[in-house]
Amino acid sequence: MSNASLVRVGVLTCARYVHISGIWGPIIDPTCPRQFMGCTTRMTGMVMTHVWDMDKESVKDFCDTYKGVEAVENYWDMVGKVDGVILSDFDSTLHFKELARPYLEAGVPIFINRPFALNLQDAQEIIDLSKKNDTPIMSGSSFGSAPEIEHIKREVAAIEPIRGFAAANSMSDYATHGIHGLYMIYACIGGGIKSVAYQTPDWHVPNGHLTFEYEPRGEGGKIFYGSLQEISGTWGWIRVFGERTFEQFVH
Repeated sequence: MSNASLVRVGVLTCARYVHISGIWGPIIDPTCPRQFMGCTTRMTGMVMTHVWDMDKESVKDFCDTYKGVEAVENYWDMVGKVDGVILSDFDSTLHFKELARPYLEAGVPIFINRPFALNLQDAQEIIDLSKKNDTPIMSGSSFGSAPEIEHIKREVAAIEPIRGFAAANSMSDYATHGIHGLYMIYACIGGGIKSVAYQTPDWHVPNGHLTFEYEPRGEGGKIFYGSLQEISGTWGWIRVFGERTFEQFVH
């Protein structure tokens, strides 16, 4: 597949706490010397063409690693040069709405890494700007799209009404990785949450515990509760209680 037929992706931040340099980058460009889990086959229809970061040394290293990527001087300079943007740096979340603004206003589709925003006001501002300019935005977790999720959803539908669930999720800190479990639970159980509480001595390290209260579902349904244990590791797990019980690991 020639580069001319690939979607041109701009990399917005490549230093500090990012996935693009060591994980997503090698998946997008399997010819680079920094392979991810031995992957040497192109699995996407994308090619990275431009990059920006305040850390110019990291930009140079990125361009040396991923051949053909061009550095730009300002974070808005990729408008008109790329078909989409990946905004990756966890440590820049406070500034995501400003970094994303030029691309949202220009209609350039953008992936905004979790946690997307640090408060509801910033999140709503990003969403409103996306809607105003009809710009696609995406944020998410691989746990919400794991192959096991479809099986879990079928099982949930088969044992309704749900009486409760218990789940666990691996994390390093809540904002960047703890929310993997939230995406997983939403994908498996769906919405209808009435209240949620998080108990932890420290948001930045495992472990913590979330409790969810759900509205009744379907005929004869009652309020039910779920729990999510935020623990260290690289996996997810859920057990659902209904007309019968089942459990499933998510990798």
